[in-house]
Amino acid sequence: MADFLRTQWRDIAGNVKFWIITVILGIFMSVLTVLTHGLRWWQQGALALIYGFMLIWAIGVTVMMARQSEHARSFTQSAAKPEVGTPEQFAAIDKIYKTYDNQLLHETEELFRASAKKCQAGDEREAFLIRSLATITILSFFESTWYSIFASQLAALEQLNMRFLKVEDLHPYFQLNADQRPQYQFESWFGYLKTQVLVRQDGYNVGITVRGREFLKYLVEYGRTAKDKPSL
Repeated sequence: MADFLRTQWRDIAGNVKFWIITVILGIFMSVLTVLTHGLRWWQQGALALIYGFMLIWAIGVTVMMARQSEHARSFTQSAAKPEVGTPEQFAAIDKIYKTYDNQLLHETEELFRASAKKCQAGDEREAFLIRSLATITILSFFESTWYSIFASQLAALEQLNMRFLKVEDLHPYFQLNADQRPQYQFESWFGYLKTQVLVRQDGYNVGITVRGREFLKYLVEYGRTAKDKPSL
């Protein structure tokens, strides 16, 4: 049975890798669409170049790590006794780390390391690191949303924070400064709020989500309002 399963996996591995790459590219395009939402064409181009470079860099690093992992497995299977590693392996790993290496990164790592050492090794330290990563992820999402959301969408979100609305009740907010975005239809305008999981739609009713409410709280904390956004 084990040999049969291994044979079947070798037959479909190429297709699985293809779909993994397809999903990654799909996520990349979704993120790029969100970040370029409402920007000028040259700003969209600049962001596309930056994130394209980041995607290529990430794929390159992944390939290097995959090759290194394959080499390590082959080495382990062929060795009579387990070994710690070879200088060549450590040099390859060190090269991967240096693909992005600077003083600021070192200083940040030291700050995290010092903070983590204050927690007891084990579950407590793991909880600290997970909370730190989750916090950074949320703040990054809020910042990217702030720079991509329209003032009209933010105004609608603030109203939804007070009560549920019908889908048709959102049209007056969509019409705010609509002449400045003539090619932007209501479906795309409303779709952005749903894609960002700032609102949820139940039939004809629309309500704010936990993420949407926390986003508004974040803006209040930093003194940001719809008036600070361009009139779109």
